[in-house]
Amino acid sequence: MPSRPIIDPINWWDKIVVALELADLTDSGTRDKLDSAAAKALNQGLHTAAAWQYARALPMLTAAIEIWTRLDHVPGLIQAQNTRGAVYRKIGAYDAAREDYQAALLLAHEHDLSGGEITARAGLGAIHTAHDAYDDAQTLLNQALEQARSTVDNWGMGYTQRLLGQFYEARKEWDAALHAYGSAVEIWRAVVAPVEEIEATTGMASVMLVQGHAVGAYSLIEAVLRHLGKNGPARLDEPLRVYFTIYRVLQTMQQGESAQDMLRTAYQMMHKHAEGLSDAHRAAYFETVPLHRAIDAAWEASRDTPDQSYGENK
Repeated sequence: MPSRPIIDPINWWDKIVVALELADLTDSGTRDKLDSAAAKALNQGLHTAAAWQYARALPMLTAAIEIWTRLDHVPGLIQAQNTRGAVYRKIGAYDAAREDYQAALLLAHEHDLSGGEITARAGLGAIHTAHDAYDDAQTLLNQALEQARSTVDNWGMGYTQRLLGQFYEARKEWDAALHAYGSAVEIWRAVVAPVEEIEATTGMASVMLVQGHAVGAYSLIEAVLRHLGKNGPARLDEPLRVYFTIYRVLQTMQQGESAQDMLRTAYQMMHKHAEGLSDAHRAAYFETVPLHRAIDAAWEASRDTPDQSYGENK
């Protein structure tokens, strides 16, 4: 018997957007159906983005944005814009990310939705960090942190503190970076968020390594490795940063084979996450994201090391 064709969900979401142009938005039943479709698109987009399938997530999130823009569904629209903004930021499409974050920020501020405003400010701050626009980055991240504190938003505080850690790390302000990452660890530990705690712990290890405290960094990485041994990279927001930091620490501790395994994992994972991206997005992914450039440079350097044989990315 012939096999049944695989239905690509991306095509389904695209069809929803096309049908939106012909929909009678004065009909309550039609509006309810479209709202449900947008919610499903957002949910699927969130899960797909969390699995680092960025190319597949983008059209789903775009469908949710298109529908909720027409329906004037503000809370859903803010979440979808912030989520798509995060995807664009992670693939290096910084102009598109900025547009989504700014749109979400304006709507969230207008409607007094602090969670969406915190996420948008923090995301914009991270973009400015990647562009070395440190004054703007610090202003936005501090605003996000202050708003998270004033609204007792633990997620917002933890998320922003981790991005502040990356900001101070980029500025080579090591003590401030260590404090920011440490604050994030305390927040995530208090609310029992182990995955988020692991990412902040990895940030602390990265800073301690640069400060010359290799043994202390290694003790933190041991905890990260135990987590990965049990859970793998599931739900990590930035798994490439985690694996690349482990590589750097293990390399410093002269655990060459284990270090190279981690670098290979990061390199292959990086290429896996780029699958399906358009040519423009793929170029941005490899050329404009500082972390991706660092992983690629380390991989190429390792291939030039005498008497070493490393597997190619397949």
